[in-house]
Amino acid sequence: METGANVYYDKDEDIHVSGHGSSKELKLMLTMTKPKFFMPIHGEFRHLKALHTRIGESILISNGNGTLATVSIIDIERRSASARIVSKEFVPKVEYRLGLALGILDNKDRFEFALEKAVELGATDFYPLLCRYSQKQKVNSERLENKAISAIKQSKRAWNITIHNAITIEELLNLAGNTFYFADMDSSEKLKYFNSNSVLIVGPEGGFSAEEESMIRNNKVMSFTLGNNRLRAETAAIAGLSIINNYLF
Repeated sequence: METGANVYYDKDEDIHVSGHGSSKELKLMLTMTKPKFFMPIHGEFRHLKALHTRIGESILISNGNGTLATVSIIDIERRSASARIVSKEFVPKVEYRLGLALGILDNKDRFEFALEKAVELGATDFYPLLCRYSQKQKVNSERLENKAISAIKQSKRAWNITIHNAITIEELLNLAGNTFYFADMDSSEKLKYFNSNSVLIVGPEGGFSAEEESMIRNNKVMSFTLGNNRLRAETAAIAGLSIINNYLF
């Protein structure tokens, strides 16, 4: 900065600042080396230290593609750790598809929080919605992927969530093979059933425009209530997914 360089931080710009390679570079490396497991050392090692993990203790890791493995810590040094695979299992994909379509929020932390909770609640797909009243019209896909990976580790999931490109309501409703559910503040109906391939629709802070709501209601989308209180978008997403979970488990 003293020499005139412009320095950007994620607190004032929608960027992620770190020393690791980009997601494309990491994916290329994984494609070339084809490891059985991939564990980012920087983040994972920091977590091990925070949890005061000791030699001989076991932790669970996931590759995000169906494999869960229990590993035993065999060595911890100042900046690295080594582990031995004790057991591993392949977990088949769930038979249902559960998507969350959420209007892009102005506050990225709240939007990312909703994604993290969707992962923990078993969502398989995440659709950022481009709405008329959304104050932001783009998302940082790499940052969302990183948030999803953290949530997968937290919730001990075997499969990663699929994060789709941002789309409009019209494009969403044209996706074939899905039943759509709308968390509707004006509805008094309770959710009565759930189909195996479904998407929950939640609007942004300013709600949907009259045209967007008309599209939703004219496409036989099932509306249901989340109660009498006005909820923030991320709260509505969590509440809606929690209600749907009653039909899954």
